[in-house]
Parts: sequence; C-alpha cells; structure tokens
Amino acid sequence: MEDDKHKILNHYTHPVDKETASKVYDKANKVFEQQKLEITDFLDPHQVDIAERIINSFADISAVFHGGFDSSERKKVGIFPKVWNITEKDLGIEVLEIQVRFEFEKVSHRDVLGAVLGLGLKREKIGDIQLFMENNKVFLAVDREISQFICDNLVQIKNTSVSIYVADDELKLPKEEFTKEITGTVSSLRLDAVSSIGFGASRSKMNQLIKAERVKINWKPTSDPKTTVNTCDVISLRGKGRVEVAEVGGKSRKGRRHVRLRRYK
Repeated sequence: MEDDKHKILNHYTHPVDKETASKVYDKANKVFEQQKLEITDFLDPHQVDIAERIINSFADISAVFHGGFDSSERKKVGIFPKVWNITEKDLGIEVLEIQVRFEFEKVSHRDVLGAVLGLGLKREKIGDIQLFMENNKVFLAVDREISQFICDNLVQIKNTSVSIYVADDELKLPKEEFTKEITGTVSSLRLDAVSSIGFGASRSKMNQLIKAERVKINWKPTSDPKTTVNTCDVISLRGKGRVEVAEVGGKSRKGRRHVRLRRYK
C-alpha cells in the first residue's frame, strides 16, 4: 500500500495539497484495512476535491461530506465501509448561534474568525461562518469537541459582547448574499489583473501577494500572477475575503475585457 500511496502523492506538487492527500489516504487506508469510521477535520472545497478523488481510488469504502449548513463550503468528510449506514449527523459537527448587536459595531467574518482563533483553537476545527446582520446573528459550524469550550469562553467579538449557544439541529439558512458587486475592465483575464479590481489594490501589489501565495483561486494555492481567470472562479485573498467572477463580457473599444465580480467578506 505504500507504493500506492507514493503514486497518488506524486500527482500533487504543492506542499499543502500533498499534506492533505497524505492525511486523507491514511484515513481511507485505515478504513479499508480495519473496517472503521474515520473523520477528517474541516476541508476547503479544493481539499474536498482531493479527498473525493483519493477515496474513490479505494474499493468497498464510501464517504459522506457535510459542513453543518446546506450551502457549506468547508466540510468534514466521514470515510467508512460501504456496507455501513453513516449519515451527516455522525460527523461530529455542531452549529453555534451567536447573538451580536451589529448596530453597535460592524463585525466581519474576519472578526468572528479572529475572536474564535484567539481562544487558542485551530482553523481546521472550524467550518463556515455566516453573518445575518438584519437579525443580529452569526452562525458558526465547529467540531463538536470544541463546541462547549467556545460557548464557555467566547464573550466578545471586537468590542461587542456576545451570547452564544448551540443552534437547533433542523436549522435551515439561506445562502449568504454577496456584499458588493464590482464592474470594470481589465487588459487581460490574468489573475493579478482581475483580483486587482476585486480587492481594490494595484496590480503590482496583487502581483506581490500572489507570488507570496496569499491568494488562492478556487481554494487552490497559486503563485503565478499569469493564471487565467474564468467565469465562476473564486479568488480569495488571505484576510480580505473573496470575489467570485460572475461574468466575463465582451471587449471595450480599447480592447479591454469587461468583468463583473461579486465581493464577499
């Protein structure tokens, strides 16, 4: 099996991808050999794709993917023998409902995540964060093992006091809306050009950030500013949120390409 693992890992060149592949392979192999349930931490959509490909390379094992919300991006993966009946409820996820008075202070995803990580927790134990400002609520998917710890210790976000408790199991949330629509033109569909418009930074600055691997496209790390961007691609900048390429239009009279982006925080 070590030879099989080596062959699979050779498909991945980026260290983060290789680490993800190695961890998932080890769990899948343990399920195959020991007939037991194995559960990953929360994975981003790119890591989920890696996990799915590796799991499909094994015979007689299956998997369930879930992140706490119907529209979750970050998900945990339960890997188990195909004859077992494992559901989303077996993945050890709880959704926390946090009451925040948004009228007192503007709170972003970054603020919520920073407050939670400030408790000494690891990012991979935390799933999606959804803000609903009109209801003064934040919903946070977490690993059940840390749920009570967060409830006991998260007392404020930024300078605003919060109350927090475990949400109802049958909670249904609408898909989170984008915060801003951006339109403009770019000289080309290169990653540095499109992300420059999306994040309001100069192209040279975005070029530096991309080369420093602070930018991901479709949750996949990249260091190449020349990467071509397409419709529906998601570009994320560490600490600044993400933009989705909603539309790539025709060319202007000067030969520049029209684009429409959706900015999320």
